[in-house]
Amino acid sequence: MSQYLEALRQAMVIYPMIVVLFTVPYIAWSYHKYGSVLSLRVLVVYSFLLYLLCVYCLVILPLPTPEKAAALHGHKAQLIPFSFLADIVKQAEIQPGQPASWLHIFTGSAFWTTIFNLFMTMPFGIYLRYYFCYHWRKTLRLSFLLSLFFELTQLSGLYFIYPRPYRLADVDDVITNTLGGYLGYLIAPKLTCFLPSADRMKEVAYQRSEHVSILRRLFAAALDCMILLILFFVVMINVLPLFPSAGGSQLSVFLAVLMPFGFYTLFVMLYFGVLEWLMGGRSPGKLFFHLKLVDTRTGGRPKLW
Repeated sequence: MSQYLEALRQAMVIYPMIVVLFTVPYIAWSYHKYGSVLSLRVLVVYSFLLYLLCVYCLVILPLPTPEKAAALHGHKAQLIPFSFLADIVKQAEIQPGQPASWLHIFTGSAFWTTIFNLFMTMPFGIYLRYYFCYHWRKTLRLSFLLSLFFELTQLSGLYFIYPRPYRLADVDDVITNTLGGYLGYLIAPKLTCFLPSADRMKEVAYQRSEHVSILRRLFAAALDCMILLILFFVVMINVLPLFPSAGGSQLSVFLAVLMPFGFYTLFVMLYFGVLEWLMGGRSPGKLFFHLKLVDTRTGGRPKLW
């Protein structure tokens, strides 16, 4: 149990870094697809990321020390399906003439390992049905692929970082993890009945997209500025070598200071002037974030810049 708690603790330490890397692309994608960012959708997506990170840490942790890694002989993969049933019965030491001995099933480590593998992927099935609206066949297929990915991660020694596997790859884990994902799919309606449906969240997101928020405008402006700077640097890298060097003269100082400033000013005028005029009043940033030219609240054109 202590190693499970340590794996979860490590996941909580890593999670903020994942959030930092994921937030800006997710907000940009959400504005591009729906035109708004819904707080409940953000909560569901980020909880899904946390769940996947916790499960992944449970699969790979604890990592062996360099000394233990050097002494690894490798774990053989367990390829006999449903051998966990024999392990449960063997640990329980069931005696046919004593019905009370059947209760020993619930005290063996093999039984609780199987239950843990079932519960580990049940949230995956819940998310797939509730948020992604997947059919049971696709949920079953993705649950199988997820569990297969975990076992291959263990079998490869964490993608061959270690010379040999340090965890046992077990076909029974694939079976129980896949079954856990399917069970999560079955119970999802009961556990998410108090939450708005994914279709309802989409509907609210599209309704909010009718209003041009300040954050949406800022993201559009940031994208335009990023595109503008990339184009500017590409042109300057190719244009500056064409001008002859004048040593330490005043001409060189003039070229070094004023010419880039002049080029950038020209770029801004062409980008936000000529380009928007050619594109009917929209820039690439406005197009990407679906900025409307008329704000439905005021009836006027949104003042972006």
